[in-house]
Amino acid sequence: MRSASRLHEPFVEHDCVNSHFPACGNVALGRCVVLERVEMKFLFAGVSGLALLATSPAYAVLTPADVTDRLEAMAALADGAIQYDLETREDGSVVLRDILILDLDDKPLLRQTQGEIVFAPILNDDFEVDVQGLEALSFDLMEDGDQMGEVSITHDDYTYQMRGSAELVESVYTVSRATVDMSNDGVADVPAFTASLIGEGITSEMVSNFARSEGSMSTRIERVTTESLTSQAQGGVSTRALSVYEDTAYQAEWAGMPLAERLAGLRAEELPPVLKQDSFAVSGTSGQARSASEMTNRGGATILTDASTGASAFNAELKEGQLTAQISGEDMVMTLTGTVLPFPKASVSLAGLDTSLSIPVMVEKGTANGAYSLRLDRLSVSDNVWSMVDPQGQLPRDPADLVLDLAFGGQFEDGLFAQMSEIEQDISRLKFESLDINELSLSAIGVDLVAEGAFTFDNSQGETVPQGSMNAEVSGLDGVIATLAGMGVLPPEIMMSARMLMGLMLVPGDRPDTYTSVIEVAPDGTVSANGVPLQ
Repeated sequence: MRSASRLHEPFVEHDCVNSHFPACGNVALGRCVVLERVEMKFLFAGVSGLALLATSPAYAVLTPADVTDRLEAMAALADGAIQYDLETREDGSVVLRDILILDLDDKPLLRQTQGEIVFAPILNDDFEVDVQGLEALSFDLMEDGDQMGEVSITHDDYTYQMRGSAELVESVYTVSRATVDMSNDGVADVPAFTASLIGEGITSEMVSNFARSEGSMSTRIERVTTESLTSQAQGGVSTRALSVYEDTAYQAEWAGMPLAERLAGLRAEELPPVLKQDSFAVSGTSGQARSASEMTNRGGATILTDASTGASAFNAELKEGQLTAQISGEDMVMTLTGTVLPFPKASVSLAGLDTSLSIPVMVEKGTANGAYSLRLDRLSVSDNVWSMVDPQGQLPRDPADLVLDLAFGGQFEDGLFAQMSEIEQDISRLKFESLDINELSLSAIGVDLVAEGAFTFDNSQGETVPQGSMNAEVSGLDGVIATLAGMGVLPPEIMMSARMLMGLMLVPGDRPDTYTSVIEVAPDGTVSANGVPLQ
């Protein structure tokens, strides 16, 4: 392992050919960048930086000679906390080894103990790089310089190749089975844990353009299994968890400012975290999933959780400063079992879930619009939970449905995320200007509610003053109140207050046990129900 000094001297460029600099590996490149000195350098903080370094062409780069150049360039842009050692061999390959991640006080957090990553040239018509050495890598987890755990990564029957030019790269990664194991012996008040993640049938492809910071990626995993065991000695609590995901896939596209220019601007706090020209689109799907966990407390009481879901999907898009995300799933079931629970066993199921959110993450001065929606189909709980509040089964136990569709507008005095250091202040300066309730519907325990409305907000006097109206219709309310009264859940005095409130807020509809209501807020702040002031 070479010197650990931090170096930020400018790089020295040389015109070269294979005979003089064999690490260049390809005469067709004509020119490459090499360093006068190759020393241990610093890159990024955190374990995620290690993962990117080991698997992403953004850091493994295109030709073996450019590995050093790319890592040194990144080190010059960020005072990170990763040390590493590079070696260029006579055959043109570059070896990455002795990775060491440090904390902010330059104390070791993770240290490589086994394995090396080799970027080897493949000489043919199109220059390619074969990434070798991922069969087995091991690391120590550190705390104040002492070993507190281990991490190991193993691959079976894998290939990883990159091809392209100094700016455009295509990466293909295929593996029949990959395993990541982690363990921690519980020092420094951290619970002891062991965890493993196994992915089978993994295929990933990536295309990146470094000059314009754009690209695409697709990944498919036939099966993912995670398993963990934790133990907190002082609390006497232990947990075990197992999850299995079938047929998981996602794809992504992105574009934005070139990476070097962005990092330099962020360090100088001259750029916000999101720019108007940034864009990405990510989508993914997953087949059936199943997870189970067990928690045991100091007294020996155990709670078991079992959850499953059918097909699920997600997508997210950033375009012109607007972030839109959507998640959907079906056939979700969760079961709880335990002696400390008020019931021996309970389950909750949901036939369908669909939720979306659209928010501005980068706007100029002026109004920014957003939206939120949520749909729950056939939400139900098991009869033993119902029996705790309704042992005679008098209330309808039909599954519940919920639909919520909102739109909003807000004013940002100086623009959202105007500077990196002003994120919290920018959010606090948000002033809502409008709220549209496009749809609100709820069906549960025999009651059906439908509502819609629109409100505006006046912020000119230093405080937010709403104005607008909401229309609602509800049915089945009389029957539920009568049932609750018969069960003894509603005492006579509460039932009388409920009837008085209904008479004030609701107007009988055309059908039996149906009511309507119009709630209005006037510009002077007066609130009325069906034309009658409530103040």
